[in-house]
Amino acid sequence: TARGATTAYELAVKPAETSEAVGPVTRASSSRTRGYIGSLAARSDSRQAGTSHGAHKLARRISHQCRDRRRVVAALVTVALIGLIAPLLPISGAGAAEEDSVSADGSASYAEAPAEAMPDDLAGDVEVVRYTGSGPYELSIDVAQALVDTGDGTAEWAVLAPGESWVDAATAGPLAASLGAPVVLVPPGGLQTATARSDLVEFLRSAGVRRVVIVGSAGVLPNHEPSVLYGLGMLPRNIERVDGDDPVGTSIAVAERIGAPAEFGELGRTVVIASDQSVADAVAVGPVAASGPFPLLLTPPNQLDPRIAAYLAEQQIEHVVLVGGTAAIAPTVREAIEAAGAAVTRLEGEDRYHTAALAMDLLAEAPGCTSNAIDSIGLALGDEPQLALTAGRLLGPQCIPLLFTEAGRLAPVTQNHLYLYRHRTGIEPSWHLIGDDVTIDPSAIELPPVRMATVADNSDGDGQHIVVLDEHHRARRYLTDAGFDGITHVRWSPGHATITFTGIRGGSPLIYEGVRDGAWAFRETVHGGMWRTYELDLRSGAVRPHSGFPSWYAHLIKDGWADPTPSPDREYDVFRAPTEDYAGHSLFAIHVETGTVTQITHNTTNDTHHVVSSGWLPDGRRLIYTHVRIAQLKNPVPVEHPSHPNRAYAYAEPTQFGSECGNVPQRRAYIVDVATGHADPLPHGS
Repeated sequence: TARGATTAYELAVKPAETSEAVGPVTRASSSRTRGYIGSLAARSDSRQAGTSHGAHKLARRISHQCRDRRRVVAALVTVALIGLIAPLLPISGAGAAEEDSVSADGSASYAEAPAEAMPDDLAGDVEVVRYTGSGPYELSIDVAQALVDTGDGTAEWAVLAPGESWVDAATAGPLAASLGAPVVLVPPGGLQTATARSDLVEFLRSAGVRRVVIVGSAGVLPNHEPSVLYGLGMLPRNIERVDGDDPVGTSIAVAERIGAPAEFGELGRTVVIASDQSVADAVAVGPVAASGPFPLLLTPPNQLDPRIAAYLAEQQIEHVVLVGGTAAIAPTVREAIEAAGAAVTRLEGEDRYHTAALAMDLLAEAPGCTSNAIDSIGLALGDEPQLALTAGRLLGPQCIPLLFTEAGRLAPVTQNHLYLYRHRTGIEPSWHLIGDDVTIDPSAIELPPVRMATVADNSDGDGQHIVVLDEHHRARRYLTDAGFDGITHVRWSPGHATITFTGIRGGSPLIYEGVRDGAWAFRETVHGGMWRTYELDLRSGAVRPHSGFPSWYAHLIKDGWADPTPSPDREYDVFRAPTEDYAGHSLFAIHVETGTVTQITHNTTNDTHHVVSSGWLPDGRRLIYTHVRIAQLKNPVPVEHPSHPNRAYAYAEPTQFGSECGNVPQRRAYIVDVATGHADPLPHGS
């Protein structure tokens, strides 16, 4: 493994997922069931051997944008894999391929294990705790009861939040942490005697709650007579309400009720800011916010609300955790925060699963968590993050992060992140499952999720097709009867849900097969026609000419232009092409809309330039390429082409190679700006 794009992408191969279930899944049988098999002493010993992360690492990431450098490393390592191994986004298995995928033993899928117990061979020395409920309200009570049970079974305070307004509920976690209180979701009208849930009333009574804070307006969560709170013996002075005119106002009011924010080590007073449009981001960062506690503020995606800017100034905030990528929160928000004098740590994941993984890494660096490695993991459904709105309050102070997964299996990014963490620290984590539909097979993190695309000949010997393999050696085949031949330049698209490739479907009549009996051997293709670039949809198995690659690219490919690599925004395509007067290759960028061709690297040797797999940086303007130094021939002798008298190639005996010739070409990596052509070398190890 190598340090990669972000902590979630640290392998030479980036995280991927298969089109079928990865393996058996197991769920504990009852609410907060503790499945001990073996001794927890081993976990205790592992914790001592775990890796701690200091606050200085966080400061360095803030100032030097480690995230970008890590992405560089992951991209460089993948050069050796020639772009065939790539990450996967969630893909439905139904109808995705023209042949069913099979495992090594011929089975097509994996059945779900029974729900009654955790088998010994799967669990090992693993603790599994499940928090369950028939809906978000019952689930929040179960989580709240678990929090109370960690103490003496009572709680003086409780924080009540409207279940119909996630923006209010998300901000309640840090407030509850400051009061040592649980958070409970309440449905509309849920505090009125006639409509109150009996389980809510029983929880408040059994926990001995005597004081409550209601987060949200009276219009959302009214508390007028007859109220169950008064019926439990609470006086009006024991009932507070914290709200604002809108979600931003409420989040600021909650932050002010908390008081002075906690300090994130040497970074100073810290708050968390998330978009008021993304419940997933707010839930993912919930444990971090509750660990301080650090107030969670919500802002519109396109600009920093002036009220938040005023709060940052009044509270002398020195550090802000900004949650979400630029699609969730615009760059102008970060600029406004930095203009206010605060340092920014941005949890900029590619999706909610990735953002949650980054939040896990940040929690490991929180002041209360740095002395011990994380040995427990919370899991919630990524498709229903609102079910885990109150989990951050329970998990964060125990240094337990909350990751997102899928129903029935670990999400690929989550699987990869946990695989890396487990093998880096030697810790076998325990599991806290939030909700009935979250399942976990502890053995799932024994392998990194991988998907590799390659080309295979058809079984009848005519034509070729594409094969996608996963980490369990299961194969899914595409295009087996689509009439393709000469498939080359197989690459994953930026979204990783499609594959682009160059092939013949009614193309060139001959395909080069190599040297046979001293002569260059060719074979006829299945069809006659033109070289074209195609796009294969891995969800449906459909193939079509690549909409991002104009048809005239076929002429470039015939002239030796190779490896078309689209930018993330599809504005540019970069090719590797022969450089005039030289045998090597340089890189050329084509502006898709205008067709303008710009040479962005200038190779004046017989070496070659390669764009590394997934080499585009997120800004869509810079990419990573390698200069591959090829051993030069000594005294090359022109030899007539065996099959084409008007062509020639250079030939030399092995003894004519220079002493510098080795088995592995020398490589050096660079970052080049596609618009300007300016390139900077990457220092060794970056």
